[in-house]
Amino acid sequence: MKDDEISLVTQKLKWLRLPGMAEQLRPIVEKAATENLSALQAVDRLCDEEKASRLRNAVDRRIRDARFPEVNTVDAFDFDFCPVRKKARARYLALHDLAFIDKGVNPLFIGIPGTGKTFLARALAFRACQANRRVVLVSAPKMLNDLHGAELHGRLDRVLRKYTRAELLVIDDFAVLAMD
Repeated sequence: MKDDEISLVTQKLKWLRLPGMAEQLRPIVEKAATENLSALQAVDRLCDEEKASRLRNAVDRRIRDARFPEVNTVDAFDFDFCPVRKKARARYLALHDLAFIDKGVNPLFIGIPGTGKTFLARALAFRACQANRRVVLVSAPKMLNDLHGAELHGRLDRVLRKYTRAELLVIDDFAVLAMD
């Protein structure tokens, strides 16, 4: 009888679009029975699971929407490779608190090819996605082509909105092209 009730409640939770609760219902009901939890405590744990599930899904969606060609993390970056990287380490790691986004500060990564600018920009963008921030990661040529094509087809407002709605816009290879 108990399995039927759990299945019925799970179906209702799925219908209500509460997947975190639906997934964790059985383990929490079993834990409530073994630990003698009150109904309110069990509901509280179910709510915590739903909240955690939604946060995970939001972060996954942010990462997917950013369209990373590859995901880079700061852990994989070798700051000791050269003196230039060592010097920039503290300043770069300070960006990972993401306070610059709220302050409206625009960090620019400038250097010769091979110093890790793209890697570090992607790592920072990934960190912003993990903090549930809206990120757009694009190369300068692609962005300019998108904007030019949208202008030709009368959809410039829509494409501009994609870039302006982002809390963090990472434009890679900005100085590679000659621009008019």
